[in-house]
Amino acid sequence: MNDIEEQMYLNIENAETAIKQELTRQETIALEVVHHAMEFYELDCFQELRQKPKVLDNPFFKAIRNMVFEYVECYSNLGIVLYKFALNTQVLGIIDEREGNFKESTKKFEYYQRSLKVSQCFFKTALLIAIRVKEHKLMINLLCSLAECQDFTEMFLHQITKNNETKEAFDEIKVNLEKVVQIFDNLSFEQQIEEVKQAIYSLRINEEYTVHSYQHF
Repeated sequence: MNDIEEQMYLNIENAETAIKQELTRQETIALEVVHHAMEFYELDCFQELRQKPKVLDNPFFKAIRNMVFEYVECYSNLGIVLYKFALNTQVLGIIDEREGNFKESTKKFEYYQRSLKVSQCFFKTALLIAIRVKEHKLMINLLCSLAECQDFTEMFLHQITKNNETKEAFDEIKVNLEKVVQIFDNLSFEQQIEEVKQAIYSLRINEEYTVHSYQHF
């Protein structure tokens, strides 16, 4: 069990180091190619560009297209994995706290917060790429992933009101979700983003529940 925990901590630390980096040169070039191609053809989004007959079967453009999708998928998956690390360390921290192992519990809660924050950073990077290429479908998928990850449970919200840093992380997630939903206010994707709106609603309900529970401690 200790080996598994230490490996989890190491994974979180490695992820923190990785997220501090800017987009790689290769990622930046791929995005610039897509941007200039859309300008050249006077198109509004990546999806329209992919359907152009002159670029549809172009081997170079196929490679660029695949790279963009892989970048978004990679960062999105990292966000999901780090979110799950956060949940795991949170659960272990709760168990240690209940058993009186306060030193171990404090360490786990610290890594829980760090994992949660870096998870959000990965999601932001994926969303940034999707927005840069104006790919609505990618953005919808990312929003659904965010919605799935932000559907908090009672156990996940444990300690929210007892730790200022955790409360700040919670508030940041809520604000981020509300901001990304605004991107689609003028688009016809209401049905698809309903899950995201539901996630925000869940956040608010759980926040009220947590504050109410804390008042009874």
